[in-house]
Amino acid sequence: ERASESISQLKHALAKGDGTGFDQSSEDEGSDNADGASDDCGTAASQELQHSHAVNQLKILLQHQERMESEESPSRRKNSFHKPPEAVPADLPALSDLVPILTDQSQYIKHLEAEVKFYKEELCGVKDQEQAVLLENEELHQKLKFLTAEYMLREQTLLDASANTQKSWPVGGKDCSTHQPVTSSLAQNKDQAFAAAASGDKARWSVELENLKLLYQEKVNILDSQIQSLRKDLSESQKTCKDLEGRLKHQKSLFAARNSSQVGGLCLNCAQHEAILAQTHCNVHVQTIERLTRERDDLMDALVSVRQRIKEMQQRESNACKQVEHAVQMAEEANFEKVKALVHCEQLKSEMERQKNYLEKELAAHLSKRADEKEALRQEMKKEREDLAAMVTALSKDVAVLEAQIERITREKNSLVNQLEESQCQLASHEMEMNKV
Repeated sequence: ERASESISQLKHALAKGDGTGFDQSSEDEGSDNADGASDDCGTAASQELQHSHAVNQLKILLQHQERMESEESPSRRKNSFHKPPEAVPADLPALSDLVPILTDQSQYIKHLEAEVKFYKEELCGVKDQEQAVLLENEELHQKLKFLTAEYMLREQTLLDASANTQKSWPVGGKDCSTHQPVTSSLAQNKDQAFAAAASGDKARWSVELENLKLLYQEKVNILDSQIQSLRKDLSESQKTCKDLEGRLKHQKSLFAARNSSQVGGLCLNCAQHEAILAQTHCNVHVQTIERLTRERDDLMDALVSVRQRIKEMQQRESNACKQVEHAVQMAEEANFEKVKALVHCEQLKSEMERQKNYLEKELAAHLSKRADEKEALRQEMKKEREDLAAMVTALSKDVAVLEAQIERITREKNSLVNQLEESQCQLASHEMEMNKV
């Protein structure tokens, strides 16, 4: 935008000139200068030196014209202001010496076309990689379907085999036959739980597969949008370059027409008038040189910004390729993890079936053993109870005998006590009689 504004200002300043057409020879010369101006930084430095030399020549010429004007009379200078403007002096440098760096747009456009071709080739490569990824995804989806069907068939076979095994188990006793329906109901509940878990896993894997497809589609859409934005930026850059090239050609044609309209030989009066008129327009030339310098700097900045945008586009394209490669790698890892998880799940289910059968057999054997032990304990307790009853009967008889003996001993004791009292009374009476004597 700054370059276009500078060029519009330059057009407005130079619209007062004589020439308005295009010069084919100046265009050819500009294209030749464009081929030589975009080689390397050394050429740019030499052009900077040429520009500064041309500016110094213009300054010397303007100072010389100022000295010539100071020698003339003010009245003549006043009269000369009313004359129509003439062409600039013939010893001014050409415009091609001031702005050769602005004429390298053809080579830059070729470079941009080569980059566009490279981008198209890279886009075709990305599309081929995307197609290969989609084909591989379809193949993996078919393999997943086949593995899921095989897994379900194997699970159904295992369930049928476990059901037949449960039906063919022998009955190990009365109590074992009592607990057999409970065990079979538990096994059926476990089988139903396994079937529900398998169906849930299948639904979950299908949902995850759909989510993965949606993720791939979103990645592809993002890459397509990035490619479209890159194409749009590239087309805008091409349009900007073409616009700048047209404006530069028009500017060169205007300056060439202005320089070609100069008069070769002049008389003394005309030369004096020409010198006075040059002093009148000296500020315009200085401003023109300054504008050209600013415009050159602005165009250099625009060129650097365009190159930076191209580098950014290349970086974005490389980032997009890396994202696609990362997405493909993640998809492969996810598929590998999914297959490994399915294999591990199948191993766990087979191990659970084996553990279930083993535990059911152990449970039946334990129940049978427990019933046998209970029956033996019952018989032993019955025998001990009978022994205890006989022992209680014998002890009751012994207690009755002992009670009879205790009663007899008590009666004998009472009789002995009575006899002792009688003896004591007799002894006391006998002692009293002895005392009396």
